[in-house]
Amino acid sequence: MIPRLDGPTSDLKRLIFKYVPPVMKRIRAAQMDFRESFYDAVTDANSPLAEEIRRSCLNQMHAALPNQPEVWKKLTPDYNPGCKRVIISDDYYPCLAQSNISLETRPINRITETGVSVSSGNGDGDGEAHEEFDLIVCATGFRTVEFMHPIRITGAHGRELSDIWRGGAAAYYGITVEDIPNFGMLYGPNTNLGHNSIILMIEAQSRYINAQIGVVLDAKRRGESLVLRPKPEVVDAYNREVQERLEKSSFADPKCNSWYKNEEGKITNNWSGESHSKYSVRC
Repeated sequence: MIPRLDGPTSDLKRLIFKYVPPVMKRIRAAQMDFRESFYDAVTDANSPLAEEIRRSCLNQMHAALPNQPEVWKKLTPDYNPGCKRVIISDDYYPCLAQSNISLETRPINRITETGVSVSSGNGDGDGEAHEEFDLIVCATGFRTVEFMHPIRITGAHGRELSDIWRGGAAAYYGITVEDIPNFGMLYGPNTNLGHNSIILMIEAQSRYINAQIGVVLDAKRRGESLVLRPKPEVVDAYNREVQERLEKSSFADPKCNSWYKNEEGKITNNWSGESHSKYSVRC
């Protein structure tokens, strides 16, 4: 949990942005550069930036929840920064500091007709503590590793995309898939960023897909048929390199489960490099 540092934009700053557009562009570029610097933190748990993030997070928590070591313990993760998605918020900790808020982290044993029963934590193995609630909100997340679900796509040789991805979703640059001709997708496998904006990736992918579409349409105008699909060995080599780099990152920290991984622990969602990484494209 890191500070968002939200605040009002003054009238003077609005005027500057309106009449001197390069200033706004420079500020935006600086924000992007700052976010890009987080790459070191999510890929190297012992980097100076990772330590700085830990320190900043703890300082923010201690300031909002002073003299509450038991609460600090509940809220402090034991995994590396970036293993789970880093949350950016100015009001999460102040919310927990309110007098009508309590933080419960003991395992839920069961949901009853009137509330929630949790493990009492008294060491007897089956003790429960029950609390009544008028409303329970189940915020359990979403299905992130089932790319393209529930759309069924059948490619060459009758192969379905779900079969190709049976061991975990993988694609060439997160865009194209073996045996699925003239196919392209945005925000596919291993294109999510843990340190910067996904818009950077989608813009690059859209240019790639636009080039694909262009050559297919050119062939059609000539009365020809053109089929584009990546070579399996190229896809395999590319994804081996991606996974080798991811295995050394904070995303792979065994102390946490995240929506970046499938049930087998393979990181199917995140990109392994910096936002501006460039590789030659071979099809």
